[in-house]
Amino acid sequence: MKVHVKKRPFLLLEVLLAFCLISFCAIPLIYPHIVMIKAQKEFINKIKINHAVNLLFVDILEKMHKNEISLADIESQKVFPIEGEELKKIPGFTSTYQFIKEKHKARDKDGITVHLATVQLSLISKTGKIKHFDYDVLFGSKRDPEIEDKDAEDDED
Repeated sequence: MKVHVKKRPFLLLEVLLAFCLISFCAIPLIYPHIVMIKAQKEFINKIKINHAVNLLFVDILEKMHKNEISLADIESQKVFPIEGEELKKIPGFTSTYQFIKEKHKARDKDGITVHLATVQLSLISKTGKIKHFDYDVLFGSKRDPEIEDKDAEDDED
């Protein structure tokens, strides 16, 4: 004789309860990893922004070297907008920079005046947060003798 053993099938409710218990146990195991991933993304974004700002600073130094930024603009602390190709380096921000003149040393025997200024790069995010990046720049300027002679003549009149 065969004895039939009744196998009771799992009820849907039992399966759902088991799934809920397993997921409640898994949440504390997964949560720290999610937090770490978010922190890594924020850190990577900060690094990207710092890298882009450093590239912008190099572009500013290059413009100074090519005399595309005049000494009068630096002395007047004019605010320069960052536009075009440079702005593509920092997506999601509007950017400006200006020179804040700190010190200068009078002309030496060669007629060179040495200036110390701070280049302040300002990034404004879409949410309105402003980030400032400051870089110190030491540069020399030599005035044209012909211009100085004209200035001296104007002062005499």
